[in-house]
Amino acid sequence: IEKRYLRKGINLIPFWSEFYPVYLNEVSGKPLLLYVKGNFNLLKERMVALVGTRNPSRAAKDKIRMVLGRFKGAVVVSGLARGTDRLAHEKALVQKLPTVAVLGHGLQMIYPLENEQLAEEIITQGGALVSELPWGVTPKRNYFLERNRIMVGMSEAVVIIEGELRSGSMSSANHGAEMGREVYAV
Repeated sequence: IEKRYLRKGINLIPFWSEFYPVYLNEVSGKPLLLYVKGNFNLLKERMVALVGTRNPSRAAKDKIRMVLGRFKGAVVVSGLARGTDRLAHEKALVQKLPTVAVLGHGLQMIYPLENEQLAEEIITQGGALVSELPWGVTPKRNYFLERNRIMVGMSEAVVIIEGELRSGSMSSANHGAEMGREVYAV
């Protein structure tokens, strides 16, 4: 099985691997296996999750730039979703910071489709795509909530950039509080 994934450029990182994210290893119900396309060495680095609304304000870019300055040297983790997640990955790439996109489906596709090019840039510039779901699994609503759990679990802190009260951003904030992570809101 592993050879089949390696031919697709995907590494399998089990929870006992030295490359499995340290903070994620502390999480109850952690995934036993991560599928990683790109630079899996980043999973050992210090990480901060940036999440937020799908409809960010014009000021969101400045807010993200400010947050990236505050967490200099950290790998930027987000979910490759529309809006704030996309901006976080783009700003990280512009500032030559490593970034990791955690997906709510298998690595055979990118959702939303308009982020395919961004996903390629993430890998090309030394970042990674990560999923707990195997090849062939397609997006479902509950997978994205589980993805949030992994993004936060990998990170030492989670920063909410403009989020609604009932949203995936608040789900991430709640996960962060439950996991004992630093939770910030901008």
